Amino acid sequence: MNLLEKRIWKSSIRLDTKIRLYQTYIVPVLLYGCETWSTTKLQCSHIDAFDMWALRKILRIPYTRHVTNVEVRATTGCHPLSHLVIDRCLWLFGHTACSSPQEDHHRAVAAVIRWLPPDWKRPLGRSSHTWLRAV
Repeated sequence: MNLLEKRIWKSSIRLDTKIRLYQTYIVPVLLYGCETWSTTKLQCSHIDAFDMWALRKILRIPYTRHVTNVEVRATTGCHPLSHLVIDRCLWLFGHTACSSPQEDHHRAVAAVIRWLPPDWKRPLGRSSHTWLRAV
C-alpha cells in the first residue's frame, strides 16, 4: 500500500478517478472467491474496516479528524463491501439452486440441504467426531 499511497492516493488525481482505481484494482483482489466464503459478522466487519481505512486514505482524512463512516460513504458514493460479499454469495446460491439436477454442484447443495442419504456410510479409517479432537 505504500506505493499506492505515495503515487496515487497523495497525487493530484481527481477523487472520482481514485475511487474508480480503488474499485477496479483493489476491491476485486480483496474479494476474490468471496462467493464461496461462509461469512460471519466478524469477517464482514473486518472487510468493512479495511474498506473504510482505504477510503479514508483516498480522501486524506487523518485518524484525528472525527468524520463518521456515513459521511465518508456519502462523499465517495461507495457501498459497504460486506453487502457486495453477501450479494455474490446469494447470486452463487441462486445460480446453483436453479441449475439442472444432474449437475454436480446442484447435487452437492441438495445433499447439504436434505442431509446425507440414509445408505451413506463414512469411509473406513475416518473418525466420526474429528471436529471434537483437540488440535
